[in-house]
Amino acid sequence: MTEREVAASATGSPATSRVTSERVSLRFDGGAVVDGTISARAMGQALQGMANLVQSIAGTGGFGEHSTPELRIVATEEGSFELGLLLQALGEWWAAARPVLTSPDAAAAGNLVTFATVVGGVLKFFRDKGGRKIKDRTFNDQGQVESHLDDGSTLVSNVEVAEAADHPRVQGAVKEVIAPLAYLGIDTVSIETVNLTVNINSEEARRIPDPEPEADPTRTTVRYEAWASFNRPHFGRTKWGVLLPGKSFQAFIEDGTFLAEVEAGNVSLNAYDEFRVVVREEPYVTAGGQRRIHRYVERVLERREPERGSDAERTLPEEDEGAA
Repeated sequence: MTEREVAASATGSPATSRVTSERVSLRFDGGAVVDGTISARAMGQALQGMANLVQSIAGTGGFGEHSTPELRIVATEEGSFELGLLLQALGEWWAAARPVLTSPDAAAAGNLVTFATVVGGVLKFFRDKGGRKIKDRTFNDQGQVESHLDDGSTLVSNVEVAEAADHPRVQGAVKEVIAPLAYLGIDTVSIETVNLTVNINSEEARRIPDPEPEADPTRTTVRYEAWASFNRPHFGRTKWGVLLPGKSFQAFIEDGTFLAEVEAGNVSLNAYDEFRVVVREEPYVTAGGQRRIHRYVERVLERREPERGSDAERTLPEEDEGAA
């Protein structure tokens, strides 16, 4: 049967809003689906989980300030049981090429393509991690996050996947997606995005723990202004090193105007330049019980050139504990 997109735009949205779409495939295999049918309860759980996963990831990292992509069902060919899904988002930003700060020669993917890759990457991350706990994280020379586990092994992922995986709501949605594997006769769930296919079997699903509480009730979100220096790292697209008097951390830069000016060459980032910024710190507890802080530079207010000190005084120290 020929594939058919069921809906081209979101109901009630302005006719002039641009709609960007990416295909996502959700497939189940096993003795219980060989006739091309599946339990409605199992499918309902998986669909709800995928919808929750999309919504949860949309609230993390640099995606949160844009419209939330919507997951829609599309017709697909008959088989063991495969459900075609359409990831759809309103707005020009989702259709635009994602800026690549690591190399001017690197190919830029669309923002919705990147988002779809993060959806698949998060599922792969939890499959590979299983019940092991994350001890710490570092960045490699390719700009990827290395999550060091308590058994001595290492998982490599991009920044967006690592950021999203720290949110208990994301982990809870992953558990919903793989819930059908608890049904007798369903052996494998496969999720295919634009450039990634993830297969999860029932044994792997059982090793993924339930999420722990998200909030740290003893701490609240903090905002403050400070003079800061930026180090434009090779690993984070909009996540940069930030140096304040007495501490340093990694933060997502949310000021799109500032980023555009930097990319256009209108703002230089010299070693001694300082910027007055608004910083937001959001404490949380990871699924592994670790207290962390998400940090964001909401706005860059002004720039100044201070008197030059020694190189040692301007060197970005190691990232402090609990950085974003």
